[in-house]
Amino acid sequence: MLSTSKWKKPLSLLILTIQTTTMVLLLRYSRSSSESKVENSSLPSSPPQEDDMYLSSTVIVVSEAIKILVCLIVIQREYDGHDGSVASLVSYLTQEVILKPTETAKLFIPAFLYTIQNNLLFLALTNLDAATYQVRLSVKDIFVIICLILINLFHVN
Repeated sequence: MLSTSKWKKPLSLLILTIQTTTMVLLLRYSRSSSESKVENSSLPSSPPQEDDMYLSSTVIVVSEAIKILVCLIVIQREYDGHDGSVASLVSYLTQEVILKPTETAKLFIPAFLYTIQNNLLFLALTNLDAATYQVRLSVKDIFVIICLILINLFHVN
């Protein structure tokens, strides 16, 4: 029988890859589909109506809510020091998040930057085709990895 911890990292990487690729393709399709509906539904003399285009901020809020729900389910299943009840999960989260405000505050800047990145994602997907966006995203990841390696080298020395 195979160990489940052996498969967690590769499985997580596979799921994240599928999720990212699917998200980019679906967002690009929905944005181009909404734009074509806006263009086709308007009269020639009137400007396109933006009412048919969905708000990117709504999609971001919904996707983050889904991520929070998934994280809570994972914490509920993985946390060893509880009896599986919701009350013990709330107690654990209170202890780790609310009672450690300095640790929680350290996440504000990355969270703010992540919000800006998600909004720029929609702007990029509206103006670029999916393949170009995926290549740009991969190049960004490579530069982030290089920067992390350099930071670790300078931090160690």
